[in-house]
Amino acid sequence: MQRELFGGAMTASMPEAFKDASIIREVPDNQEVYVDINTDQSIIVELLEQAEASNDECGLYHFKQLAEDNNADNYEIIKNDNIAPQDIPNIKIDSVKKIVLGKQIISKFNEKDADAKNVVNIYLAVIRVPSIETDILISYNCPVYIGSKSSSRTQSVEGQENISDEIFNQLIKSFNVVDWDLFN
Repeated sequence: MQRELFGGAMTASMPEAFKDASIIREVPDNQEVYVDINTDQSIIVELLEQAEASNDECGLYHFKQLAEDNNADNYEIIKNDNIAPQDIPNIKIDSVKKIVLGKQIISKFNEKDADAKNVVNIYLAVIRVPSIETDILISYNCPVYIGSKSSSRTQSVEGQENISDEIFNQLIKSFNVVDWDLFN
């Protein structure tokens, strides 16, 4: 399902089950957040000032920053690569396009019990546009193991790895900036 982001300045396709999180909670102005409450998966598009990390390291930098923001106990990077032009065909502006895939061990709402820890696959695309000094982050979070004492235990369906690659690939393939004036 095609979604308008940032007032229609961007668009992306995501499954219909993902709902706009701003309906149920406050979302910062520089983010668009969509959640699937049945699987506890989320998709976040975030606009950030260009990080100090080099073009080559910007994907890793943002993945590590995300792990820190999530208070991850641990993380593992599985893939760190450039995004091929055919995999993100709508972004034709001069930019650096990175993909980082990994896992993070995190607890929701800072739950302290060791059995509340979840293993979450993190798919992260970073589109760095030097001309506007912006890093566009597209992240897809997919729980693959839910701790027995996690608050997500009753609502989440773990082990969604088989379809997550497909969801993320469609997300970045469909992603488009319709109105670059958003950055002025």
